Amino acid sequence: MKNSIKTIAAIIIVLMTAFSTTFAKTKKMSAAQFDLVYKHTDKKLVGTWEKASMNYQSKKVEYCQFNANGTYISFEKKDAKISVTGKGNWLVKADGIYIIHGNEKQAPVKYTVENNQLVFEDAAQYTKPAIAYANK
Repeated sequence: MKNSIKTIAAIIIVLMTAFSTTFAKTKKMSAAQFDLVYKHTDKKLVGTWEKASMNYQSKKVEYCQFNANGTYISFEKKDAKISVTGKGNWLVKADGIYIIHGNEKQAPVKYTVENNQLVFEDAAQYTKPAIAYANK
């Protein structure tokens, strides 16, 4: 009887050890994967993006700057004058970007980033300029 109890206890200990080491394994993530999963920021979006448009009278350049800390600022340069058009926060979930203005959270917008081009599902297209600066 003592031997069977010891045998059953040994089997239980072996099984528990095997299961605990299996469940204790961690998944290795890159820094970009960690930021996307836990901070909800996509490193591909971080930086300043430019969208140029022209009409008959003037050239207007719109910029959108996504910061690594989850904040953004949008501004435009028209006739050599820079003006801020928006500020807030941003986060990414499931390939959609959420723009947050104060307490207002917009619906997510799908986006793609390839070859220094940022394209939103609504066909807005931005490129990375050589140099762009924004004052906060």
